[in-house]
Amino acid sequence: MATQLQTPPPVLIPEEQEERRDPHSVDHPSIEPEIPQPKRSLLATMKSHRKSLFIAAAIVALVLGVASWIYFSSCESTDDAQVDGHLHP
Repeated sequence: MATQLQTPPPVLIPEEQEERRDPHSVDHPSIEPEIPQPKRSLLATMKSHRKSLFIAAAIVALVLGVASWIYFSSCESTDDAQVDGHLHP
C-alpha cells in the first residue's frame, strides 16, 4: 500500500507583521543591481596575466639553472683521465 506525503498547512501571518516588499525594488537608490558578467576564456585570462606568467617562468628557470650548476659542479667527470705523477704499488 502506497503512502502519500502531505504538505504541512501554510503558516498564516497577520497583516501587521507581514512585510510586503517588491522583490525587484532597490533599498538604496545609489546602489544598482549587479549584472552578471560573461566568463572569460582561458586565452583572454592568459593574455591579461602574460607578464606575471613570464616572470614566474623566468624565476623557475633561474632557480633550476642555479641548482643544476651547483649539483654538476661538485661532480668531476672526464672521458680521458691521465695522472701525472709517481705511482708506488
